[in-house]
Amino acid sequence: MKKIDLNTIDWNLIQKTHDSGVFWNDLPKHYGISKTVLERAVKNNLLVKKSFKRHPLKEETKNKISIARKKYLRENPDKHPWKRNSKFKSKPCEIFKQRLLENSINFIEEYQPSKERFYTIDVAFPNKMIGIEINGNQHYNRDGTLKNYYKTRNDFFEELGWKIYEIHYSVIYSDELLSVLINDVKNFSLSKKEHEYYTKEFFRMKEESKNRCVDCNKPIFKTANRCGKCNGILSRKVERPNKETLIELIKNNTWRSIGKTYGVSDNAVRKWAKFYELI
Repeated sequence: MKKIDLNTIDWNLIQKTHDSGVFWNDLPKHYGISKTVLERAVKNNLLVKKSFKRHPLKEETKNKISIARKKYLRENPDKHPWKRNSKFKSKPCEIFKQRLLENSINFIEEYQPSKERFYTIDVAFPNKMIGIEINGNQHYNRDGTLKNYYKTRNDFFEELGWKIYEIHYSVIYSDELLSVLINDVKNFSLSKKEHEYYTKEFFRMKEESKNRCVDCNKPIFKTANRCGKCNGILSRKVERPNKETLIELIKNNTWRSIGKTYGVSDNAVRKWAKFYELI
């Protein structure tokens, strides 16, 4: 990994930020540099590490820090965390980019549409105002909706006139859907699709491909023919009494006596009761 030149960093700004109340451990996320680089700066007398009690920052201080950081990043766009060479690269996104190149499709990666915000688009086609985001699971809530940060970013792009396609990374590993996506991009028919068309189509195909019970159509393991419930009914040696009959039997008999009547154990009778949600 290439060693960062300390002279290329504005240590005066970082020192002012630190002096204003930003803790040492919070500096890396403010300026996109590692703690190792900060320690090197201390050793070279470029930065003074301070220790003070943690207290909530005033809104005025937070605004000053935010303004200073944005000013620094505007003047030094190559210092933004998203522009670093060490930035994590998503494998699905890299696969998608490679397929675009193989099909002679020109695009711009990590494109920043506006200087007002430092949001970038994974794969952008500025002439068409279309962007494609390849998303990992961390982009979504449990209900499948985008998390607030990514929703805000998407809304910001759309306010600028862009159309953003949020695509779950699993789509890239589906040869069929990836081919459709590449073909739509190549033929400029992408804009005809809905916002999350490819992701929804992937999960629809995945649901349809599941092995299902031959009796109730419930999803089951690939090696099975029936679900546990249907298989139990098929292999049952004793016909279970209906719910009304079982209720009357339970009122006037013990589990064991009911079991003797049907030639089963008392535990089997309890399972019948659980099946009918009587206990």
